[in-house]
Amino acid sequence: MGRIEFFFSLLAVVCIYSTVKGGQPERRAVIVFIVGVALSMIAAALSNLRFSQPEIGILISDMAMLAAFIGLALYAERYWTLWLCSMQVIQVLSHIPLMIIPELLPQAYYVIVAFWAYPMLIVLAMGTYRHQQRLRRYGVDRSWSDFSNLQNRQCICGRRSPDCRIRLYRGGPAFRIPARQKRACPGHNIAGARGDARVFQGQDAGPHLPVQGR
Repeated sequence: MGRIEFFFSLLAVVCIYSTVKGGQPERRAVIVFIVGVALSMIAAALSNLRFSQPEIGILISDMAMLAAFIGLALYAERYWTLWLCSMQVIQVLSHIPLMIIPELLPQAYYVIVAFWAYPMLIVLAMGTYRHQQRLRRYGVDRSWSDFSNLQNRQCICGRRSPDCRIRLYRGGPAFRIPARQKRACPGHNIAGARGDARVFQGQDAGPHLPVQGR
């Protein structure tokens, strides 16, 4: 298996795994990866430079991915988004050496630009695995941070609904789940206590019921 075949195999496996097993932040990261790789391929196909000069099209694609990952890190309740942002910054900065050293070999420039995609995919897969661990342990895993406007549209089960809101208390987040939504949403079949996360039908939980874990 060649290098390109290995990369696309890894990309396919991680994207499928994160789409099926991940929460909303993991799925959005998958979208960023797929769109970014597609744009980079288009930019490389339209360019005649073949990494002998700075690839402006790929640089623009990398910067767009960086902006998307920064936005995801600001709103998602996930630490791994910070790792993706850090590695994507290095990815963007990897275009600078050829601007400073024109004698840099095209193959070396290509390796520098392409390398960071591999650890970024591994980080996404690890983040999805940790998401599944928290679900098994606590029964719930918040996707969005406290100040995110996406949080108020997401139910405990991960589905977005205007009637399912996460309300915050001093002791931690508690979930309000309308009873009339119980049959409409599979996540509302959870009742009583599951680990440290407790769910109440049709009423607000108080500050004495924080949800542990992320």
